[in-house]
Amino acid sequence: MTFDNVTVEENVTVNDTPDQNVIANETPDDPPQDPLATVTTLLLNRVDLINGELFSLEASLFADDAPVSDEEISFYLDYDLIGSGMTNEEGIASYDWEVDAGAGSFLLEAEYAGSDAFYDSSDAEAITVEDEALEPLEDRIEYIPDDRPALPQNVERVEDCHEVESISYEDVYDTCEEVVCDALLNESCEQDVVVEYQCHIGRRTVRHISNQCTVNAYQVDNIQVNTAEYSCSFSVEDENTVMICDSIYDGNGDGVCQSGETCQKFFINGQNVQSLERNSDDEFREWDPSFFMERATTEVIT
Repeated sequence: MTFDNVTVEENVTVNDTPDQNVIANETPDDPPQDPLATVTTLLLNRVDLINGELFSLEASLFADDAPVSDEEISFYLDYDLIGSGMTNEEGIASYDWEVDAGAGSFLLEAEYAGSDAFYDSSDAEAITVEDEALEPLEDRIEYIPDDRPALPQNVERVEDCHEVESISYEDVYDTCEEVVCDALLNESCEQDVVVEYQCHIGRRTVRHISNQCTVNAYQVDNIQVNTAEYSCSFSVEDENTVMICDSIYDGNGDGVCQSGETCQKFFINGQNVQSLERNSDDEFREWDPSFFMERATTEVIT
């Protein structure tokens, strides 16, 4: 039928009901996630600074042991803002600071303010600022003694050694004098007073040098026991040198044989050697069928 030139198809049905299928398939928004805890670490290669020098402040930002990038870390000196930097892919932010703090001790702080994804965190360290550079001091060398247990006189280590060096820094102080007119000591101030005090004269590098050794064997009298996979201890019984070795792989490698550890025991006298072993059983035997580790071998040295 036709009304005012408008044609309506009679078989057309108008449905005002919402499309149930569309509503059913809609996905609700993901629930908000809790922010991750963060760790901010101030990275300083030294803590004695000089007024006027350009010093790079650095700090790292990590969450779940992974670096956090594109976040701002701010640096403060005694709670006054110095500047800030954005973290890179390694989680490190930096700011080049022209030191202008005056002389004294200060608290340097790196602070991350947090975000919707991360909680805030901070780190702080005490620093010292001097008005002028101190004279460089000569390095001090410290040789670290061998602190391994002493061996019986008839026992020698067969080992490979090389020097290992580590570096630290130490502040050096001296007794300095200053001439003052101190009213507490000299009320009239007619005579100057010489005051002694501990003064900071510099900072020097300390080189710690030690020998790092790998023991391959022990020579006892004329017997060499090859112990690359064992750690051993020694004692003397009658005329025998007793050598007990526990596996560094099936033991704790302290040279003491405890229950459940793979061990060998040697009685050595001159060119004579008796070898015992144990694994599952706590009793030493000439042969233990449960022994599965590589055995320490012996050879006569002429």
